[in-house]
Amino acid sequence: MEQRRVAGHSSAGRGWAIAGMVCGLLTLVWTPIVFAFLGVALGFVGRMKGAVTLGNAAMTLSIALLVLIVAVNAVLGGIGALV
Repeated sequence: MEQRRVAGHSSAGRGWAIAGMVCGLLTLVWTPIVFAFLGVALGFVGRMKGAVTLGNAAMTLSIALLVLIVAVNAVLGGIGALV
């Protein structure tokens, strides 16, 4: 039986991309800079291994949340959220 490959989906990269999404979400609650960069890196690895859509989502989420946290920190006068 022949298996079809769908563009943007791969089980090899899916785990990496999901780990990137988890790190992206952890950006909100614990050490944003570290988890944002981990989310981008893991999303990129997942994207290179075939999970294009999920990898892109992980990278976008991580970057967007880091920008949001930096902006909120700047507006509120540096309350130490980036520590």
